Amino acid sequence: MMILLTIQISPGMDGKPRGKFVVTWINKTGDNDMHLDKEYLDKLSGKDLSYPQKKEFTTLYVYHRGTVLAIINATNIVEEATILDAKLEELGIAVGNKGLPENISELPQKLFSLGVVVEKVVNTDVYRMAKDGHDTIIRARVSEWKKELYEYYGVTDNPKADAVYEKAYDRGHSYGYGEVSSSFGNLVDLII
Repeated sequence: MMILLTIQISPGMDGKPRGKFVVTWINKTGDNDMHLDKEYLDKLSGKDLSYPQKKEFTTLYVYHRGTVLAIINATNIVEEATILDAKLEELGIAVGNKGLPENISELPQKLFSLGVVVEKVVNTDVYRMAKDGHDTIIRARVSEWKKELYEYYGVTDNPKADAVYEKAYDRGHSYGYGEVSSSFGNLVDLII
């Protein structure tokens, strides 16, 4: 496989020229091969999507002597940490010069060190649904790309196309879909 690197230069907002690298993957076997640019490959692998993280679906319940001081999640952590900081100061619990961390992963440890009880609840059902939704999008993109690959090489109705794709995937998937495409292009002549 060969990589073609080009630079596109255009004026920026301040009038100064701005450059942008464009990477194109080219199969070295010839000009008949399917070309995939970096933007397409990034979209195919889901780099434009945010992968769901457990902390996004985590709620912290903060207690002191049986009283709920705060209910904190990823969307309200900045405001609630500030409010909780003030409540802890009123109770005579010294938070320190830095205040409470505004990171939901670090906050429970800091609160525990202050002697405050923290209950961490992860909404696993919604988290799994978000992960499944992400995975469904990726599978749909790969399925569409696979159809385009088969059409490009004219093997859409060939019963052996899936076997060639599996072999190409085994050979190239660790290097990305560009390499899978390249391997498919090298192997497809076996079934045409």
